[in-house]
Amino acid sequence: VLQGSDWNSYPVEKGSVLLVQVDEPSIVTSERIDIRGIGDTDPLYILSDFQVEGMANLERYIEQMKPSLVIVDSLTAINRNCLFSENDTEYARPILQLASMGDRYGCTVLIVHHSNADGNSRGSRAIHNSVSEVWGMTSDGSNRVLRVQKTRLGRPPGRYRFAFDEDDFSFHYLGEER
Repeated sequence: VLQGSDWNSYPVEKGSVLLVQVDEPSIVTSERIDIRGIGDTDPLYILSDFQVEGMANLERYIEQMKPSLVIVDSLTAINRNCLFSENDTEYARPILQLASMGDRYGCTVLIVHHSNADGNSRGSRAIHNSVSEVWGMTSDGSNRVLRVQKTRLGRPPGRYRFAFDEDDFSFHYLGEER
């Protein structure tokens, strides 16, 4: 998205990206940005101190910066100060707020959430129910399998195999599994 270059033969529209990164140290984020070849002139904005209590501030930021894509890493990290357990329905409220912001400002919101031992979303079923799509990625050695578990956008759920290049952190589509 930052560079507007095709990805695995799929056209990608160039746009700015807001990365809400509170799940890893800044030095790790910087290293990963460098490995991926993201330059200082690429329109990437990073928020590293966000919590759900600051949702109004995040909305003002999105309104001003107008990113095409907002990536939140992770739901657990932005809910760090939450009074609710991950198993409570209220834990999913920030998802609905982020989705509403995405609709208002015309941006896609991608939320990283960790899986349970079965490979499904951890916590309340409300987390799963509050999003338009659920994708899970697992590893089987050098390849990754992307499992589309839920979609409201007309695509059928399925499993898709990718080769992962550890040198540049890129993914190469190998085809649908089964």
